[in-house]
Amino acid sequence: MAPPRPGMIPILLVLGLLLAWPAPAALAGERQPGLAVTGRASQEFSPDQGRLVVGAITLAPTSAEAARQNAAAMEKISAAVKAKLGGQDRLKSVGYSLYPRSEWDQATRRAKRVGYEASNRLEITSRDPQALGAILDAAVAAGANSVSGPAWSLADPAAARRQVQALALADALAQAQALASAAGLKLGAILALEVDGATPPLSSPKLAMAAPPGAPAPETALEPGLIAVQATVRCLFAISPQP
Repeated sequence: MAPPRPGMIPILLVLGLLLAWPAPAALAGERQPGLAVTGRASQEFSPDQGRLVVGAITLAPTSAEAARQNAAAMEKISAAVKAKLGGQDRLKSVGYSLYPRSEWDQATRRAKRVGYEASNRLEITSRDPQALGAILDAAVAAGANSVSGPAWSLADPAAARRQVQALALADALAQAQALASAAGLKLGAILALEVDGATPPLSSPKLAMAAPPGAPAPETALEPGLIAVQATVRCLFAISPQP
């Protein structure tokens, strides 16, 4: 058998690598040659909603007194927060606890009960991420002494994911066209397609520094930043020799 011509060597190498990804079961028996490529895309979106959790922790000699003080504190916090909410914002209770508090007594070498602690938390979801700073300030001014967050997100993450997946597919198609052209092959239809994507969580931003003594307290600054959405598309294209 005569050795392959020099111009055929790149094509043979490409075909050998491209057949590594198996075709669908319906096509497996046909042994149709394919070109496997991976397309990737990433895009940043401005978050359109933010979440913040605020609450009150109270300590009293009895459980009843701790619960009473906490209820009074949360009534003020809830009213202050509701006054800042927009029409699409949401507020819900996400945690209540009441339990005895103890401290170690070094003299007696025993745990000593010092009272009861009551804790109640509200979760705020605002469709205006820029409003969370003012909401936080209102809650703290009303007596909130427990704060966690904020966390930013997209109200419709599926729409953003579809947009980035389309970009990843376009990247896969561009790669396939370039490879087929370089190998002297004709690119056909997509035989198989796998898609995945992810939206990494944003780290919570730092709160603004406190104002120096005597200066008017500024509004707490919270910067939402951007949310990066990535997508990966693996495609198997049909290929054939150029006519």
